[in-house]
Amino acid sequence: MRDYRNYHVDNKSFYSNKNTLNWVEKYIKKQPQTILEFGSYDGGDGVFYKKEYPKAKVYSIEACPERYKVIKQLVAPYGIEVFNYAVYDYDGFIDFYPVKDPNVRDHDDLYGSSGSINKRTEKYKAQFNHIKEQPPVKVPCIRLDSFCSQENITQIDYMHVDVEGAEHKVIEGLGTLRPSCMSLELHLGKDYYGETAYDVNELKNHLKTLGYAECGHNGVDIYFVLSQLV
Repeated sequence: MRDYRNYHVDNKSFYSNKNTLNWVEKYIKKQPQTILEFGSYDGGDGVFYKKEYPKAKVYSIEACPERYKVIKQLVAPYGIEVFNYAVYDYDGFIDFYPVKDPNVRDHDDLYGSSGSINKRTEKYKAQFNHIKEQPPVKVPCIRLDSFCSQENITQIDYMHVDVEGAEHKVIEGLGTLRPSCMSLELHLGKDYYGETAYDVNELKNHLKTLGYAECGHNGVDIYFVLSQLV
């Protein structure tokens, strides 16, 4: 059994990609003040951002009800706002497929991988046959503009989106919102999450029409910034 928790702070262990936001500061010319991260897993990215930018308001949003319980408990000392939503293109409820990974040691020993609103394809199941998809559960879903209105967020400096094939649905829920900088995890698509998942080229073209320029990547995440900031 492997333990992927690679970020250690205050005698706790989290999983984080430790995505430094120096590139964000380059474009917004300041330290980010409002940070949103979706698909929180165990809250590690949120804790990392809060430690890097103590004055920032950090929001961690997770769709899986069981993972949400874990996150809420783990990040309680750090002043991070935690919510149980699937960020999507409408407000309401949606089916969510939790998964279990017996090969991963995690905080609860039960949910060692990320679930999805997309049912995994046979290709996914064959390639990652240790990940066991569970029956769907109904979870609340919300548009990003609805969430920001609810939380009185008027401007987002940075958001990190890792929602297992539904990244395009997050973008479709922007409305008139325009986060300054974003990173989207786009290394898996329709082959792994079916026809309702994103198409990379279509999503990139859509972001371009919304006023975004692609400005880099880290091998998994692709970075986008408002064209006017480039």
